[in-house]
Amino acid sequence: SFLGEDFSTALAHGHSYTANPVACAAALASLDLHRSTDSSGQVRRIHAAMTEGIGRIASLPGVLRPRILGGIAAFDLGGQTGYTAPVGRILSLRAQEKGLLIRPLGNVVYLMPPYCTTDEQIERTFRILEEILLDLQEC
Repeated sequence: SFLGEDFSTALAHGHSYTANPVACAAALASLDLHRSTDSSGQVRRIHAAMTEGIGRIASLPGVLRPRILGGIAAFDLGGQTGYTAPVGRILSLRAQEKGLLIRPLGNVVYLMPPYCTTDEQIERTFRILEEILLDLQEC
């Protein structure tokens, strides 16, 4: 039922439901790392750094519903909505030009950095996003 003529009818998470053996092995290894390191402390540190960053961009024009939970930050971009909204792709391409890799889903931008990400890297991420978002408002 999820096959169709365009992306709007696709189940975009098919890879999540296939019990891929490599993905399962990676998940088990990830759980071992979680148990043997201070991953909870890392999440708290990342949360604090991203709270500061998302606070900086929250009031920019076009930034809607800024939110953060643990080590995940997200916000919506105004204008067109949905997975096919072009604004996410534009933001992604401009970020890539500046050395930042993000993967928005349509107009929703989410950030989920690995636990090894430094506070300086998170600050740089939000500085780049702020610069691009301000530039997009001028267009």
